[in-house]
Amino acid sequence: MELQFNIKFVSDFHLGTGKGCSDVDGLLTRESDEPSSRLIVRGTTIAGVLRQALYDLLQLPPFAAERKCKRSGLKEGPVYCTTPRHEQCPICRILGTPRQEKTWFFSSARMLSGGLTHTTTRSSINSETRTSQEGKLFSYETGSRETAFQFVVESDRSSLYTLRDAAFIVAGFRFVRSLGSNRRRGKGECIISLVRTDPSFTNDSSQSWFLEKLKQAPSDYSVGDSEEQRRTKVQVESSEYVVELVTDEPVLITRNRGSGNKYEGLDFIPGSTLRGALAWKAIRGGILQTDSGKGVFKSMFNEDALRVSNCYPASSDTESAIRIPANLRFCELYPKSHSTSKLGDRAVECTQCEKEGHVSKMEKRDGFLNSDMSIIRSNPTLDMHIAIDSERGVVQHGALYEYESIPAGSRFVGHIGVDRNTFSKFLSYLHDVAECDSNTIRVQLQIGKATTRGYGKSSLTLTPTTNGLQVFTWEPIEERVTTLTKPITMSFISDVIIVDEYGRYVNKIDEEFLKRVLGLETKIVRQTLRTRIVERFDTRSGLPRWRDSAIVSGSVVEFIVRDADNKKLKTICERLRDVELEGLGLRTMEGFGCICFNHPTQLADLTKSDQEPLDSQELEGCDMKEVTNAAIFKGLGKKDSSKLIAVARLLFTGVWSLDDVSRYVVSLDSKSDVRKCLEKAIERIKKLGLEQSDIRRFAEDICLMSEGNM
Repeated sequence: MELQFNIKFVSDFHLGTGKGCSDVDGLLTRESDEPSSRLIVRGTTIAGVLRQALYDLLQLPPFAAERKCKRSGLKEGPVYCTTPRHEQCPICRILGTPRQEKTWFFSSARMLSGGLTHTTTRSSINSETRTSQEGKLFSYETGSRETAFQFVVESDRSSLYTLRDAAFIVAGFRFVRSLGSNRRRGKGECIISLVRTDPSFTNDSSQSWFLEKLKQAPSDYSVGDSEEQRRTKVQVESSEYVVELVTDEPVLITRNRGSGNKYEGLDFIPGSTLRGALAWKAIRGGILQTDSGKGVFKSMFNEDALRVSNCYPASSDTESAIRIPANLRFCELYPKSHSTSKLGDRAVECTQCEKEGHVSKMEKRDGFLNSDMSIIRSNPTLDMHIAIDSERGVVQHGALYEYESIPAGSRFVGHIGVDRNTFSKFLSYLHDVAECDSNTIRVQLQIGKATTRGYGKSSLTLTPTTNGLQVFTWEPIEERVTTLTKPITMSFISDVIIVDEYGRYVNKIDEEFLKRVLGLETKIVRQTLRTRIVERFDTRSGLPRWRDSAIVSGSVVEFIVRDADNKKLKTICERLRDVELEGLGLRTMEGFGCICFNHPTQLADLTKSDQEPLDSQELEGCDMKEVTNAAIFKGLGKKDSSKLIAVARLLFTGVWSLDDVSRYVVSLDSKSDVRKCLEKAIERIKKLGLEQSDIRRFAEDICLMSEGNM
């Protein structure tokens, strides 16, 4: 059921964000942080106003029988209603309790007309002297009268009490006389009126019609279509779909509490969150009210009939951006226009900047990477939220919360795999699902936190495909792995949870693990990994679940196939494709374990040699002092000395091999003193046949000697 309301202010108003700027202490709430964006009334404010209005309404004598807990004004009794839903008070039934979810969703109010603002100043008065207090002059942004907003209140349920709840909602909003701060000083006076109702229940959108319903018992109601009649039959023609998700409202998905009352938000849509949103929508559609529905639900979420990937920011209609790989480096000054480099393959400084006459480091970047190698950065909005004391109608002390949210209008892409028969039955429980051209499926979802208070509303579009994983890999495996004589890179597209045969979490990849997964004899060249703790929460029990340790997305492992033979290329590509499709590790149905071999971001600047890295050799009669003297660079400038030190340290720490240094030397100017010095050192190392450990000692001596000379 859907109810549409208009808000019209008849006096100036202030709905603050809790934030200010240079010349204003309190700003009005807007759709984004841009000063030019339109005004908005958040769903949290609307739900809070309705809660207070229903509390005041139930204190009137005609509604004394509706007071059933302290929350609704009962002097003695439980704080919340603990009885079945149809026996609860209107506040608990509409706005939920700690034991049950809300049944109604409140959107944010979008501006229809008006929107003029001005700055108002006021001061604080000393009650004893009746004069202004020193340093207590405040300024805040005020919206003008005649500004109008529109919002929607809707419910997925259809029952006799849904209609009665709607009547209480209409009555509650008509009971509201003011909105925002300074209401007792003449600000925020408004009228909230019903303008449209759901035609499936009634074509009469007059408020008097709902008033008559309040006078009747629920048993005398006549509602519209039943749950069975409202269901839409959708024919599922594919087992794989590309997911396109557009946020119609800001989305709150928090990873953990950062500090105090501030919550850190995610910049993508996790697969577990999308699965949960689909599950809750089906539950509200009555999937658990019949035995057949319970069977469908069990198959979808317990028997792996639904596999959902993470949804990352979209780079095109069919491709998703990926987390920036940990081994890629970007120019510090021009990350977009200058080419990227791969850790171990290029210089520690931007070669293009060097040609232009200035120095710029190559550094790691956060965010996502497009198929054109451009960086996508998330721009989360900071939203303030307060808690209201229902008895006094004022803000609770210390109850100010700050959330990072994904802005409205953001677009994400992922993929899902389904069992066609089960998924077709499942979609029939999603009431607003629609089948469009080319078997495309569209449905409205509520994602993340605060979905009943103006957050989380999103549009989900499912487009049939034959290879959903290519959303992240961008190219088929045959175009990515073209030879076995070059190193193969395994990129972690999502977080990966791996355990060994003893149940211990794996935080580092080794040859034995790759042999078990790939069935190949390999040698690891280098790996750049980072781990984090994955926390889970059980909504049903209200308790945290077991914590997992995961290798985070963006991690990279580079390896070579021993005894490589390109005649086996086709067979090995098929095996790599199977591993990509199956995923790696645990919880692959929730978006974990997505990997890619030779992702295009790794191939773009790949200049590795066909040969394996330097093998260990026996060192006999090597004079390390002689080798060190070969790299003396007395007289070099500070800039050249810094370059040489950086190369030596990369060699000493094992990040670079001798071949990596050779490729770096080729990229330098032929007349460069650093190039001459490194060429002489490399020639001496190869002549003496140093093993890797002695090369590192040699590099360490260079660092120590250089620091003494500078």
